[in-house]
Amino acid sequence: MTPITRVVTPYMVMRGGRPVAVFRLSEIPDKTWIMTFRERAILSHFDPFSFKFSGEEIAITPLSPMELSDLKAAVDRFMRGANIDTGRT
Repeated sequence: MTPITRVVTPYMVMRGGRPVAVFRLSEIPDKTWIMTFRERAILSHFDPFSFKFSGEEIAITPLSPMELSDLKAAVDRFMRGANIDTGRT
């Protein structure tokens, strides 16, 4: 299996009056990959359930204000870990 990656630069939108970062993925992740991704997020300062998966997108509402570049770096780490843990390397 090929690794799941980001395919475009993440962007910010407002939903319900809150900023949300949207990441587009190279394919729709399966449930195992999503669970592994969230397990990686638990080890950080993110709420793992603030990551909303819908098709090939992840929408993230950060718990605190942060730079998109910091969020992007964290998501990339979670994705690399999920790819390794699910054999997508």
